[in-house]
Amino acid sequence: MKSMPALDALTGTPCVNCTEPLEFHPDSSRCDECFWLYCPVCGQDVAGTSDDCPHALAWWDVEGECLSESPFEGLELTGLKGDWSSKQKREAFGDLLPLLDAYEDDLSVFFYDHHLFLAILKLIDVPVTVFTYEHGYGGGLDYFTTDPDEAHSAFGAVVARLRAGFAQLAAFGPPPVQAPVQAPVQAPVQASYETPPQPEQPSISGLAAFDGYPYLMTRLVPVFYHVILLPAALPLARLTEIARQQTTTNKLETCLVLGSDRALYFGARGQEGPSTSPPLGGHITKGLLQPCEVFPDTDELRERASRLNAFSQATMTGGYLVDNGKSRLGHRASEEDLARLAGTQEGGVPNGLTRCPVCGE
Repeated sequence: MKSMPALDALTGTPCVNCTEPLEFHPDSSRCDECFWLYCPVCGQDVAGTSDDCPHALAWWDVEGECLSESPFEGLELTGLKGDWSSKQKREAFGDLLPLLDAYEDDLSVFFYDHHLFLAILKLIDVPVTVFTYEHGYGGGLDYFTTDPDEAHSAFGAVVARLRAGFAQLAAFGPPPVQAPVQAPVQAPVQASYETPPQPEQPSISGLAAFDGYPYLMTRLVPVFYHVILLPAALPLARLTEIARQQTTTNKLETCLVLGSDRALYFGARGQEGPSTSPPLGGHITKGLLQPCEVFPDTDELRERASRLNAFSQATMTGGYLVDNGKSRLGHRASEEDLARLAGTQEGGVPNGLTRCPVCGE
């Protein structure tokens, strides 16, 4: 168990989010009741970004497979497409060579920020402590440092060396191009998406994913997702553009699901990256978020919509879903909000709330 004097001092005091007395699991810096994040260094509540606390270096979300907060913000991460030899890479990058695992094979695109983050942590001499949390099918890692200025400076220095390595690759000149291998001419293939199994849907109990590709899957709160079906005839570039626009408009983490092992994740803060693991399990809903454009009503879309409706109903197994405080769907209360929501209504119900028609709470 980590030594967390700041969290020990907070234990038993009201959580700023759920107002319950604070309790922390071992090796976690989140409220045990609502998962609101607190800094183990200074005790500050961290509502959503490192602007709330400088000691918050990064946090990684296992569902989105990306850093929700990152020390790379404001740093220029470059790439250089080419079939570079192992010798050229060693000469250009030296001890930074493991960082290239976060890039595509041809070094053209940087896509895995968490891998790059962990690789840099091994290279720098800055105290960084990691805390874990789990919630339903989700969870993640929270990274804090007692010396944020030194940490950001160290990350910046490594990224600058990484850029210099790519500049060295460019100085080597273009890599040799192998003669193309002649292949027999084949008829063009129209379909670019997996054909979903018919007529059966995957088992819900096995953490299934809906197989009516392509579609957008937006996380509303942990284990509660919203699906928007996309026309299968659209090219990948257009699907990516739609996903990016939808993410920017909703300010919610979204995944463009192209197949059982093909997905593109879009973070609410502008992160993007491919993955072989689309979101699995959870409760699926539809029709709550409007798509950024209206798609033609085709037989193909109607067929998938019918299957999505059945799949959604199978995942909504009763009970209630409660936001755990980390979805960042809300905002800090303004002075106007505080004045408008102060006090109680008749019967002692706080202003802004209504009683649940089922349980009466």
